[in-house]
Amino acid sequence: YIMLKIGVLVSGGGTNLQAIIDSIEGGYINNAEIKTVIASKPGVYALERAANHGIDGTVIRKKDYETEDAFYDAMIGHLESYEVDLVILAGYMTVLGSKFIQRYENKIINIHPALIPSFCGDGFYGLKVHEAALEKGVKQIIDKFKPDEIAIEELFFAKNVKTGIAVAHARGVILLTAI
Repeated sequence: YIMLKIGVLVSGGGTNLQAIIDSIEGGYINNAEIKTVIASKPGVYALERAANHGIDGTVIRKKDYETEDAFYDAMIGHLESYEVDLVILAGYMTVLGSKFIQRYENKIINIHPALIPSFCGDGFYGLKVHEAALEKGVKQIIDKFKPDEIAIEELFFAKNVKTGIAVAHARGVILLTAI
């Protein structure tokens, strides 16, 4: 079978990254490997999580580049150097423009525990978003999901997920938004 090469983009503690790592290492996801993790800023715990599991990590900050094009060229170049097939935005807080989206069209999953704008804005980050969604009674959220564009068969609660690609979850709630 084909081994899917994943690049994960992060901005914080990396709880979603850890869920993916655990699912791969536990054999729950057996056709994918995380090749690289890109952080939007230095010092985030997600990079430490990656290093603890032998996954290469780096920081690529938008503000370090004179133009958006140069930033996207750096991001795309890094991901291409690892031959990434799928990009997972796991708590990635930098808006990505059309150049990046077009390069990885139909190859991006944005993990988000709720529909924007329901649970976003000031104070909504990390586990606080998950807690707010669960408190509101959210069970499963799929936004802009088109099965013909992304190879996902069915989505259920985490213990019953049938998928050909990585799906992260927290507290038994699927946290997936496909773009």
